[in-house]
Amino acid sequence: VVIYLAVGSPSLPGQPHAARLKAPLAQASESDLVARVEAHLRQHPEDGRGWDVIAPVYIRQSQFRRAADAYGRAMRLLGESPARLSGFARATILASDGIVAASAQRAYEKMLALDPKSIEPQVWLAIAKEQEGDLAAAEAGYRALLGEVGAEGPWRAVLEQRLKSITA
Repeated sequence: VVIYLAVGSPSLPGQPHAARLKAPLAQASESDLVARVEAHLRQHPEDGRGWDVIAPVYIRQSQFRRAADAYGRAMRLLGESPARLSGFARATILASDGIVAASAQRAYEKMLALDPKSIEPQVWLAIAKEQEGDLAAAEAGYRALLGEVGAEGPWRAVLEQRLKSITA
């Protein structure tokens, strides 16, 4: 609200939704662009590229269930890729407040089949083991991954914290 009051025009009436959808792209806000893509996808639900484009936007907007749905549709229409599988799994985990659900686990397992050296799926699958109560498997996974990520790896702090929490 403060930003809008500083740079917006609160004294002007809002534009109707239809008018915002017809505004030139250069003048459109992110929400206007999302609305355009959503309108297109309502008319053309078979447009896998549209689902693929809107899914990461939904994640940025913290609309995790919509992101997971969009990634799922993109995968059905365009096929599975490491990026789509990762996005789907991440959105599913975020929508579930950090729980690595079975659908996210399957996505990460498929990711590993496509790229066996990928660290992200290994980390989340180890976290899934921890959440399932298999602390020995989680600990083994965390220790193995700590040897792979290096001293400055982006996953190192997460792995050290998770390992500490189950061995303390």
